Amino acid sequence: MKKKLIFDPVNRMLYDSGGQTLKHVSCPRLKSWENVVREGSSEEKQRFCDSCDRAVLDTEQMTPTEIIQTVYDDPDVCFRIQLSQNNIEIKVLHD
Repeated sequence: MKKKLIFDPVNRMLYDSGGQTLKHVSCPRLKSWENVVREGSSEEKQRFCDSCDRAVLDTEQMTPTEIIQTVYDDPDVCFRIQLSQNNIEIKVLHD
């Protein structure tokens, strides 16, 4: 089984499986998934936020490797993370 990424919902931080910080996950516009526009794909891998003119990627539809590569390619990427998804471990970390 592949190692999961770690998401701390208290600090809104996403980490790789070794605990290295990948990015802070937060919507400055406080948009919910239901309020971003569908891109027409039945796969639901991404939606479009018309407030900030950016795609919002659904991490549940991505592998940990794809998520990490996406962050490296675009550190400002917008992600949707749900607390119930299988590819990310939810853990509150204390620094």
